[in-house]
Amino acid sequence: MPYLQAILNEVLRWAPVVPLAISHHCSEDNKYHGYDIPAGATVVGNVWALLNDESTYGPDTHKFSPDRFMKDGNLNPAIPFPSEAFGFGQHICPGRNLAIDSMKITIASLLAVFQFGKAVDDDGETIEPSGEYTSGMLFYPMPFKCSIRPRSNAAISMINLED
Repeated sequence: MPYLQAILNEVLRWAPVVPLAISHHCSEDNKYHGYDIPAGATVVGNVWALLNDESTYGPDTHKFSPDRFMKDGNLNPAIPFPSEAFGFGQHICPGRNLAIDSMKITIASLLAVFQFGKAVDDDGETIEPSGEYTSGMLFYPMPFKCSIRPRSNAAISMINLED
């Protein structure tokens, strides 16, 4: 299960759904790390920059690598959970624990019954995903072809079960 957690951590770090936090309006003058932030200023947290900080997450933060969260077969306690994907401070997502648990259950369930891979064309050649993502306030992959197959006959039986 540690590697499943590492995959989840890397998904949240590498591709945050909202790469810029929701803007906040300062109601009073503030100082932050030596910076003066006047009342009335708009402040936006740069989630993407925080989750791509090489001093925190190591080199090649542009690459998807769950192994960055692992050490000796376990989660590396020196690499923090990418909590910034859920916001900051008093404005952090109140449903984050439900979201994290739901993602773990979904990932584990899908991997238990399906084998995922790259799609293959009519000539048997692998189709490489484009790696393109949307731009804008929300970040998600553009549609791409892939292969999703049941792992076994037992998996097919589980998939076909009805309530």
